[in-house]
Amino acid sequence: MSENTLPLGVDVSSYQGDINIPTFKNQDDIKYAMFRAGISWGFTDPKFYRNWTHVTWLPKIAYHVPYFGEDPNRQMNHFLSIKPLKPNDRLALDLELSHGYGKAFITDRLLQMLYYLKEGTGRYPVLYSRADWVDTYLYVDRLPAGLEWWLATYLRRLPSPLFTPERKSPPLLPKGVTSWLIHQTGDRNNGKKRGMQSYYLDSNRWNGTLADMHDWFFTEPPEEPEPPVNEKPLYKAVVKDIAPDRLNVRDAPDGDIIGKLYAGTEVEVWEDAGDWVRIDEGRWVSEQFLQRVVDEKQVEDGLLDVPLWNQRDERWANLKMGDSGITLAEQGCLVTDTASCLSLILGREVTPLEYGTALNNFNGYLRPTNRMYWQMPKHLYGVPLEIYKGFPYGTGWEETVRSMLKKGLPAMGRVDMLPGAGYMQHWVTFLGEVNNAFWIHDPWYGAISLLKARYDKVYHISAYGWKE
Repeated sequence: MSENTLPLGVDVSSYQGDINIPTFKNQDDIKYAMFRAGISWGFTDPKFYRNWTHVTWLPKIAYHVPYFGEDPNRQMNHFLSIKPLKPNDRLALDLELSHGYGKAFITDRLLQMLYYLKEGTGRYPVLYSRADWVDTYLYVDRLPAGLEWWLATYLRRLPSPLFTPERKSPPLLPKGVTSWLIHQTGDRNNGKKRGMQSYYLDSNRWNGTLADMHDWFFTEPPEEPEPPVNEKPLYKAVVKDIAPDRLNVRDAPDGDIIGKLYAGTEVEVWEDAGDWVRIDEGRWVSEQFLQRVVDEKQVEDGLLDVPLWNQRDERWANLKMGDSGITLAEQGCLVTDTASCLSLILGREVTPLEYGTALNNFNGYLRPTNRMYWQMPKHLYGVPLEIYKGFPYGTGWEETVRSMLKKGLPAMGRVDMLPGAGYMQHWVTFLGEVNNAFWIHDPWYGAISLLKARYDKVYHISAYGWKE
Protein backbone atom coordinates (compact mmCIF):
# COMPACT_ATOMS: atom_id res chain seq x y z
CA MET A 1 0.00 0.00 0.00
CA SER A 2 1.50 3.36 -0.99
CA GLU A 3 1.71 6.23 1.44
CA ASN A 4 -0.93 8.33 -0.30
CA THR A 5 -3.62 5.68 0.12
CA LEU A 6 -3.33 5.64 3.91
CA PRO A 7 -6.24 7.62 5.39
CA LEU A 8 -5.14 11.09 6.53
CA GLY A 9 -6.07 12.51 9.90
CA VAL A 10 -5.21 15.63 11.90
CA ASP A 11 -4.87 16.26 15.63
CA VAL A 12 -5.63 19.66 17.14
CA SER A 13 -5.71 21.46 20.47
CA SER A 14 -6.13 25.02 21.67
CA TYR A 15 -2.81 25.80 19.97
CA GLN A 16 -4.70 25.65 16.67
CA GLY A 17 -7.28 28.16 17.93
CA ASP A 18 -10.87 28.21 16.65
CA ILE A 19 -11.23 25.96 13.62
CA ASN A 20 -12.82 27.57 10.59
CA ILE A 21 -15.48 24.88 10.28
CA PRO A 22 -16.55 25.47 6.63
CA THR A 23 -12.92 25.45 5.43
CA PHE A 24 -12.09 22.37 7.50
CA LYS A 25 -15.17 20.54 6.23
CA ASN A 26 -14.07 21.11 2.64
CA GLN A 27 -10.83 19.15 3.21
CA ASP A 28 -12.00 15.98 1.49
CA ASP A 29 -8.73 14.15 2.06
CA ILE A 30 -9.03 14.36 5.88
CA LYS A 31 -10.82 11.22 7.07
CA TYR A 32 -10.60 11.43 10.88
CA ALA A 33 -9.53 13.83 13.62
CA MET A 34 -8.12 13.81 17.15
CA PHE A 35 -8.85 16.54 19.68
CA ARG A 36 -7.06 17.27 22.96
CA ALA A 37 -9.61 17.09 25.78
CA GLY A 38 -7.54 17.94 28.85
CA ILE A 39 -4.40 17.76 30.94
CA SER A 40 -3.95 16.08 34.34
CA TRP A 41 -6.97 16.36 36.67
CA GLY A 42 -7.94 20.03 36.45
CA PHE A 43 -7.35 21.38 32.93
CA THR A 44 -9.86 21.16 30.08
CA ASP A 45 -8.69 22.32 26.68
CA PRO A 46 -10.62 25.57 26.12
CA LYS A 47 -11.27 24.72 22.46
CA PHE A 48 -12.29 21.10 22.98
CA TYR A 49 -16.04 21.55 23.45
CA ARG A 50 -16.38 23.76 20.38
CA ASN A 51 -14.23 21.61 18.13
CA TRP A 52 -15.66 18.30 19.27
CA THR A 53 -19.29 19.35 18.91
CA HIS A 54 -18.88 21.19 15.58
CA VAL A 55 -16.92 18.49 13.77
CA THR A 56 -19.73 15.99 13.26
CA TRP A 57 -18.86 14.50 9.87
CA LEU A 58 -15.59 12.78 10.85
CA PRO A 59 -14.75 9.88 13.17
CA LYS A 60 -12.95 11.34 16.21
CA ILE A 61 -10.58 10.47 19.04
CA ALA A 62 -10.32 12.53 22.24
CA TYR A 63 -6.87 12.53 23.82
CA HIS A 64 -5.65 13.49 27.27
CA VAL A 65 -2.21 14.45 28.63
CA PRO A 66 -1.51 12.74 31.99
CA TYR A 67 0.89 13.98 34.68
CA PHE A 68 2.40 10.87 36.23
CA GLY A 69 2.99 12.49 39.59
CA GLU A 70 -0.72 13.20 40.06
CA ASP A 71 -3.42 10.79 41.22
CA PRO A 72 -4.08 8.48 38.21
CA ASN A 73 -7.72 7.82 39.07
CA ARG A 74 -8.46 11.49 39.59
CA GLN A 75 -6.93 12.37 36.24
CA MET A 76 -8.86 9.69 34.37
CA ASN A 77 -12.05 10.66 36.18
CA HIS A 78 -11.51 14.20 34.90
CA PHE A 79 -10.87 12.89 31.39
CA LEU A 80 -14.11 10.93 31.33
CA SER A 81 -16.09 13.82 32.83
CA ILE A 82 -15.09 16.37 30.17
CA LYS A 83 -18.22 17.33 28.26
CA PRO A 84 -19.55 16.06 25.90
CA LEU A 85 -17.56 12.79 25.95
CA LYS A 86 -19.57 9.56 26.11
CA PRO A 87 -18.45 6.09 27.25
CA ASN A 88 -18.36 4.76 23.66
CA ASP A 89 -16.16 7.57 22.33
CA ARG A 90 -12.67 6.60 21.24
CA LEU A 91 -9.97 7.82 23.62
CA ALA A 92 -6.18 8.17 23.67
CA LEU A 93 -3.50 9.08 26.20
CA ASP A 94 -0.72 11.46 25.14
CA LEU A 95 2.48 10.11 26.72
CA GLU A 96 5.20 12.75 26.37
CA LEU A 97 5.93 14.13 29.86
CA SER A 98 7.94 12.36 32.56
CA HIS A 99 8.47 15.21 35.09
CA GLY A 100 11.57 13.45 36.37
CA TYR A 101 9.94 10.18 37.38
CA GLY A 102 11.51 6.81 36.66
CA LYS A 103 10.56 3.95 34.39
CA ALA A 104 8.98 1.71 37.03
CA PHE A 105 6.97 4.53 38.58
CA ILE A 106 5.62 5.76 35.23
CA THR A 107 4.73 2.22 34.16
CA ASP A 108 2.84 1.65 37.43
CA ARG A 109 0.91 4.91 37.04
CA LEU A 110 0.07 4.20 33.40
CA LEU A 111 -1.27 0.78 34.33
CA GLN A 112 -3.62 2.40 36.86
CA MET A 113 -4.85 4.79 34.17
CA LEU A 114 -5.34 1.99 31.66
CA TYR A 115 -7.34 -0.12 34.11
CA TYR A 116 -9.44 2.88 35.12
CA LEU A 117 -10.35 3.69 31.53
CA LYS A 118 -10.97 0.02 30.72
CA GLU A 119 -13.35 -0.18 33.69
CA GLY A 120 -15.05 3.08 32.74
CA THR A 121 -15.42 2.51 28.99
CA GLY A 122 -14.86 -1.18 28.28
CA ARG A 123 -11.78 -0.41 26.15
CA TYR A 124 -8.16 0.48 26.66
CA PRO A 125 -7.21 3.85 25.17
CA VAL A 126 -4.87 4.29 22.24
CA LEU A 127 -1.37 5.28 23.42
CA TYR A 128 0.33 8.22 21.71
CA SER A 129 4.09 8.60 22.08
CA ARG A 130 7.48 8.23 20.38
CA ALA A 131 9.74 5.21 20.30
CA ASP A 132 12.54 6.86 22.28
CA TRP A 133 10.14 8.06 25.01
CA VAL A 134 8.55 4.62 25.39
CA ASP A 135 11.94 2.92 25.49
CA THR A 136 13.11 5.31 28.22
CA TYR A 137 10.02 5.48 30.45
CA LEU A 138 7.90 2.35 29.98
CA TYR A 139 8.31 -1.38 30.58
CA VAL A 140 6.30 -2.49 27.56
CA ASP A 141 6.29 -6.13 28.69
CA ARG A 142 4.27 -5.12 31.78
CA LEU A 143 1.50 -3.47 29.76
CA PRO A 144 -1.70 -5.31 28.74
CA ALA A 145 -1.46 -7.29 25.52
CA GLY A 146 -3.05 -5.86 22.40
CA LEU A 147 -2.66 -2.15 23.15
CA GLU A 148 -2.96 0.09 20.11
CA TRP A 149 -0.23 2.65 19.40
CA TRP A 150 -0.25 6.10 17.80
CA LEU A 151 3.42 6.80 17.18
CA ALA A 152 5.20 9.95 16.03
CA THR A 153 8.16 9.82 13.63
CA TYR A 154 8.96 12.86 11.48
CA LEU A 155 11.37 13.98 8.79
CA ARG A 156 13.90 16.64 9.76
CA ARG A 157 12.09 19.98 9.89
CA LEU A 158 12.64 22.45 7.10
CA PRO A 159 13.36 26.01 8.26
CA SER A 160 10.35 28.21 8.98
CA PRO A 161 8.14 29.27 7.32
CA LEU A 162 8.46 26.24 5.02
CA PHE A 163 6.14 23.27 5.39
CA THR A 164 7.84 19.91 6.00
CA PRO A 165 6.63 16.89 3.98
CA GLU A 166 5.21 13.89 5.79
CA ARG A 167 7.50 10.99 6.63
CA LYS A 168 6.53 7.76 4.93
CA SER A 169 5.09 5.05 7.14
CA PRO A 170 5.73 2.96 9.16
CA PRO A 171 6.86 4.90 12.25
CA LEU A 172 9.77 3.81 14.41
CA LEU A 173 8.47 1.19 16.86
CA PRO A 174 9.45 1.05 20.53
CA LYS A 175 11.18 -2.09 21.80
CA GLY A 176 8.55 -4.75 22.43
CA VAL A 177 5.90 -3.09 20.22
CA THR A 178 5.19 -4.99 17.00
CA SER A 179 2.28 -3.10 15.45
CA TRP A 180 0.93 0.42 15.07
CA LEU A 181 -2.52 1.94 14.54
CA ILE A 182 -1.69 5.54 13.61
CA HIS A 183 1.53 7.17 12.46
CA GLN A 184 1.94 10.89 13.22
CA THR A 185 3.92 11.72 10.10
CA GLY A 186 4.80 15.36 10.86
CA ASP A 187 3.96 18.57 12.67
CA ARG A 188 4.56 21.05 9.85
CA ASN A 189 1.50 20.59 7.62
CA ASN A 190 -0.31 23.68 6.31
CA GLY A 191 -2.63 24.74 9.12
CA LYS A 192 -4.09 27.82 7.45
CA LYS A 193 -5.06 25.86 4.37
CA ARG A 194 -6.89 23.35 6.56
CA GLY A 195 -8.92 26.00 8.38
CA MET A 196 -6.76 26.42 11.47
CA GLN A 197 -5.72 29.69 13.07
CA SER A 198 -2.26 28.20 13.57
CA TYR A 199 0.30 28.26 10.77
CA TYR A 200 1.29 24.62 11.25
CA LEU A 201 -0.75 21.46 11.82
CA ASP A 202 0.06 17.83 12.70
CA SER A 203 -0.59 15.12 10.11
CA ASN A 204 -1.33 11.43 10.73
CA ARG A 205 -1.80 8.26 8.66
CA TRP A 206 -3.97 5.26 9.48
CA ASN A 207 -2.48 1.79 9.20
CA GLY A 208 -5.03 0.25 6.89
CA THR A 209 -7.74 1.01 4.39
CA LEU A 210 -10.57 3.47 4.82
CA ALA A 211 -12.87 0.50 5.42
CA ASP A 212 -10.51 -0.78 8.15
CA MET A 213 -10.56 2.64 9.78
CA HIS A 214 -14.38 2.82 9.78
CA ASP A 215 -14.63 -0.70 11.19
CA TRP A 216 -12.36 0.36 14.08
CA PHE A 217 -14.30 3.52 14.89
CA PHE A 218 -17.78 2.08 14.55
CA THR A 219 -17.55 -1.28 16.30
CA GLU A 220 -20.45 -1.95 18.63
CA PRO A 221 -19.75 -0.09 21.92
CA PRO A 222 -19.83 -2.04 25.18
CA GLU A 223 -22.55 -1.59 27.74
CA GLU A 224 -21.94 1.46 29.91
CA PRO A 225 -20.49 0.29 33.25
CA GLU A 226 -21.02 1.88 36.63
CA PRO A 227 -18.47 4.62 37.33
CA PRO A 228 -15.75 3.71 39.85
CA VAL A 229 -16.23 4.92 43.42
CA ASN A 230 -13.53 6.80 45.34
CA GLU A 231 -12.60 5.39 48.74
CA LYS A 232 -11.68 8.78 50.23
CA PRO A 233 -12.60 12.39 49.41
CA LEU A 234 -10.69 14.12 46.63
CA TYR A 235 -10.37 17.36 48.63
CA LYS A 236 -12.05 19.61 51.16
CA ALA A 237 -13.69 22.94 50.39
CA VAL A 238 -15.91 25.65 51.84
CA VAL A 239 -18.89 27.33 50.20
CA LYS A 240 -17.89 30.74 48.85
CA ASP A 241 -19.66 33.86 50.02
CA ILE A 242 -20.81 34.59 46.46
CA ALA A 243 -23.24 31.69 46.29
CA PRO A 244 -26.59 33.23 45.26
CA ASP A 245 -28.82 33.22 48.37
CA ARG A 246 -27.51 29.83 49.49
CA LEU A 247 -25.82 27.14 47.43
CA ASN A 248 -28.30 24.67 45.95
CA VAL A 249 -27.71 20.98 46.59
CA ARG A 250 -29.06 18.74 43.82
CA ASP A 251 -29.76 15.02 43.49
CA ALA A 252 -27.65 14.79 40.33
CA PRO A 253 -25.54 17.13 38.18
CA ASP A 254 -27.98 19.89 37.18
CA GLY A 255 -30.77 17.82 38.77
CA ASP A 256 -33.57 18.64 41.19
CA ILE A 257 -32.85 20.85 44.22
CA ILE A 258 -32.94 18.83 47.45
CA GLY A 259 -31.34 21.29 49.90
CA LYS A 260 -29.12 24.34 50.41
CA LEU A 261 -25.77 25.17 52.01
CA TYR A 262 -24.78 28.43 53.72
CA ALA A 263 -21.61 30.34 52.85
CA GLY A 264 -18.67 29.06 54.90
CA THR A 265 -19.98 25.51 55.17
CA GLU A 266 -17.15 22.97 54.83
CA VAL A 267 -17.72 20.00 52.54
CA GLU A 268 -15.80 16.99 51.26
CA VAL A 269 -15.70 16.45 47.51
CA TRP A 270 -15.93 12.78 46.55
CA GLU A 271 -16.41 12.96 42.79
CA ASP A 272 -15.53 15.55 40.19
CA ALA A 273 -17.70 15.70 37.06
CA GLY A 274 -16.42 18.95 35.62
CA ASP A 275 -18.85 21.74 36.47
CA TRP A 276 -20.47 19.61 39.20
CA VAL A 277 -19.01 17.81 42.21
CA ARG A 278 -20.49 15.22 44.53
CA ILE A 279 -20.27 16.07 48.25
CA ASP A 280 -22.14 13.00 49.50
CA GLU A 281 -24.20 10.12 48.15
CA GLY A 282 -26.82 11.66 45.86
CA ARG A 283 -25.78 15.26 46.75
CA TRP A 284 -24.22 17.46 44.05
CA VAL A 285 -23.29 21.14 43.95
CA SER A 286 -21.88 23.56 41.40
CA GLU A 287 -18.07 23.49 41.59
CA GLN A 288 -17.72 27.22 40.85
CA PHE A 289 -19.11 28.12 44.29
CA LEU A 290 -16.56 26.07 46.27
CA GLN A 291 -13.17 27.26 47.57
CA ARG A 292 -10.58 24.55 48.23
CA VAL A 293 -8.88 24.64 51.61
CA VAL A 294 -5.79 23.16 53.24
CA ASP A 295 -7.05 20.40 55.53
CA GLU A 296 -5.79 19.50 58.99
CA LYS A 297 -3.67 16.58 57.77
CA GLN A 298 -1.76 18.81 55.36
CA VAL A 299 -1.05 21.35 58.11
CA GLU A 300 0.13 18.54 60.40
CA ASP A 301 2.50 17.46 57.62
CA GLY A 302 4.10 20.90 57.71
CA LEU A 303 2.38 22.69 54.82
CA LEU A 304 1.72 26.40 55.32
CA ASP A 305 -1.93 27.30 55.72
CA VAL A 306 -2.45 29.83 52.94
CA PRO A 307 -5.73 30.41 51.10
CA LEU A 308 -5.82 28.29 47.95
CA TRP A 309 -6.95 31.11 45.71
CA ASN A 310 -7.77 30.28 42.10
CA GLN A 311 -6.92 33.02 39.60
CA ARG A 312 -9.98 31.96 37.53
CA ASP A 313 -12.41 32.38 40.45
CA GLU A 314 -15.32 34.44 39.12
CA ARG A 315 -15.02 36.82 42.10
CA TRP A 316 -11.93 38.32 40.43
CA ALA A 317 -11.36 36.43 37.16
CA ASN A 318 -12.33 39.39 34.98
CA LEU A 319 -10.37 42.05 36.89
CA LYS A 320 -8.09 43.83 34.42
CA MET A 321 -4.39 44.10 35.27
CA GLY A 322 -3.66 47.82 34.98
CA ASP A 323 -4.23 49.20 31.50
CA SER A 324 -2.88 46.05 29.81
CA GLY A 325 -6.35 44.66 29.06
CA ILE A 326 -5.22 41.27 30.44
CA THR A 327 -7.35 39.69 33.18
CA LEU A 328 -6.37 37.80 36.32
CA ALA A 329 -7.95 34.67 34.85
CA GLU A 330 -5.63 34.88 31.87
CA GLN A 331 -2.27 35.78 33.44
CA GLY A 332 -2.87 36.64 37.10
CA CYS A 333 -0.88 33.79 38.65
CA LEU A 334 1.67 36.06 40.36
CA VAL A 335 -0.98 38.44 41.71
CA THR A 336 -2.90 35.43 43.04
CA ASP A 337 0.22 33.91 44.62
CA THR A 338 1.13 37.22 46.25
CA ALA A 339 -2.36 37.58 47.70
CA SER A 340 -2.06 34.09 49.22
CA CYS A 341 1.34 34.95 50.75
CA LEU A 342 0.08 38.28 52.12
CA SER A 343 -2.84 36.48 53.76
CA LEU A 344 -0.46 34.35 55.84
CA ILE A 345 1.94 37.21 56.61
CA LEU A 346 -0.80 39.66 57.66
CA GLY A 347 -2.94 37.09 59.48
CA ARG A 348 -6.07 37.92 57.50
CA GLU A 349 -7.48 37.05 54.09
CA VAL A 350 -6.13 39.20 51.28
CA THR A 351 -8.02 38.14 48.17
CA PRO A 352 -6.73 38.54 44.62
CA LEU A 353 -9.59 41.01 44.17
CA GLU A 354 -8.33 43.19 47.04
CA TYR A 355 -4.69 43.03 46.01
CA GLY A 356 -5.39 43.35 42.28
CA THR A 357 -7.64 46.36 42.85
CA ALA A 358 -4.95 47.99 45.01
CA LEU A 359 -2.41 47.45 42.22
CA ASN A 360 -4.76 49.14 39.77
CA ASN A 361 -5.40 52.08 42.10
CA PHE A 362 -1.73 52.72 42.91
CA ASN A 363 -0.03 52.09 39.55
CA GLY A 364 1.18 48.65 40.52
CA TYR A 365 2.00 47.50 36.97
CA LEU A 366 4.70 48.51 34.51
CA ARG A 367 2.72 50.24 31.78
CA PRO A 368 1.41 49.21 29.33
CA THR A 369 2.12 45.62 30.43
CA ASN A 370 0.73 43.52 33.28
CA ARG A 371 4.14 43.11 34.93
CA MET A 372 3.70 43.66 38.66
CA TYR A 373 6.08 45.93 40.56
CA TRP A 374 7.71 43.69 43.18
CA GLN A 375 7.85 46.43 45.86
CA MET A 376 4.06 46.96 45.89
CA PRO A 377 3.42 44.72 48.97
CA LYS A 378 5.84 46.92 50.97
CA HIS A 379 4.22 50.09 49.65
CA LEU A 380 0.65 48.86 50.26
CA TYR A 381 1.00 46.62 53.33
CA GLY A 382 4.45 47.20 54.80
CA VAL A 383 5.59 43.72 53.74
CA PRO A 384 9.18 43.76 52.40
CA LEU A 385 10.57 41.79 49.49
CA GLU A 386 13.17 39.49 51.08
CA ILE A 387 14.32 37.31 48.17
CA TYR A 388 14.50 38.01 44.44
CA LYS A 389 16.83 35.50 42.82
CA GLY A 390 17.08 33.92 39.39
CA PHE A 391 18.12 30.37 38.46
CA PRO A 392 18.64 30.48 34.66
CA TYR A 393 19.06 26.71 34.31
CA GLY A 394 16.10 25.86 36.53
CA THR A 395 18.26 24.12 39.15
CA GLY A 396 19.87 24.93 42.50
CA TRP A 397 16.90 26.80 44.00
CA GLU A 398 16.08 24.35 46.81
CA GLU A 399 18.09 25.93 49.66
CA THR A 400 16.65 29.35 48.85
CA VAL A 401 13.13 27.97 49.28
CA ARG A 402 14.09 26.09 52.45
CA SER A 403 15.47 29.31 53.97
CA MET A 404 11.99 30.87 53.78
CA LEU A 405 10.06 27.77 54.86
CA LYS A 406 12.23 27.58 58.01
CA LYS A 407 10.95 31.07 58.88
CA GLY A 408 7.36 29.94 58.45
CA LEU A 409 7.02 31.86 55.20
CA PRO A 410 6.07 30.78 51.68
CA ALA A 411 8.21 31.42 48.60
CA MET A 412 7.05 31.94 45.03
CA GLY A 413 8.67 30.14 42.10
CA ARG A 414 8.57 30.78 38.35
CA VAL A 415 8.09 27.60 36.34
CA ASP A 416 7.18 26.46 32.83
CA MET A 417 3.39 26.03 32.75
CA LEU A 418 3.46 23.08 30.34
CA PRO A 419 6.92 21.46 30.35
CA GLY A 420 7.77 19.99 26.99
CA ALA A 421 5.21 22.05 25.07
CA GLY A 422 7.00 25.40 24.66
CA TYR A 423 7.93 27.75 27.51
CA MET A 424 4.98 29.46 29.19
CA GLN A 425 5.81 31.52 32.31
CA HIS A 426 3.81 30.62 35.41
CA TRP A 427 4.15 31.27 39.16
CA VAL A 428 3.43 28.90 42.06
CA THR A 429 3.76 29.16 45.85
CA PHE A 430 5.91 26.77 47.90
CA LEU A 431 4.05 25.58 51.01
CA GLY A 432 6.42 23.03 52.51
CA GLU A 433 8.74 20.08 52.08
CA VAL A 434 7.72 16.58 53.16
CA ASN A 435 10.02 13.57 52.75
CA ASN A 436 12.34 15.59 50.50
CA ALA A 437 9.49 16.54 48.19
CA PHE A 438 8.26 20.11 47.76
CA TRP A 439 4.56 20.91 47.84
CA ILE A 440 3.07 23.91 46.08
CA HIS A 441 -0.12 25.89 45.71
CA ASP A 442 -0.86 26.29 42.00
CA PRO A 443 -3.10 29.32 41.33
CA TRP A 444 -4.21 28.02 37.93
CA TYR A 445 -5.94 25.10 39.64
CA GLY A 446 -6.49 26.68 43.08
CA ALA A 447 -5.12 23.48 44.61
CA ILE A 448 -2.13 21.84 46.29
CA SER A 449 0.14 19.38 44.50
CA LEU A 450 3.67 18.03 44.49
CA LEU A 451 5.96 20.35 42.55
CA LYS A 452 7.49 17.51 40.53
CA ALA A 453 4.03 16.23 39.62
CA ARG A 454 3.60 19.22 37.32
CA TYR A 455 6.87 21.10 36.86
CA ASP A 456 10.43 19.94 36.40
CA LYS A 457 12.45 23.17 36.86
CA VAL A 458 12.23 26.45 38.80
CA TYR A 459 13.75 29.52 37.18
CA HIS A 460 13.24 32.24 39.80
CA ILE A 461 12.43 32.49 43.51
CA SER A 462 10.86 35.54 45.12
CA ALA A 463 9.60 35.81 48.70
CA TYR A 464 8.21 38.37 51.10
CA GLY A 465 9.19 38.66 54.76
CA TRP A 466 7.23 39.43 57.91
CA LYS A 467 5.55 42.83 58.08
CA GLU A 468 7.86 45.60 59.25
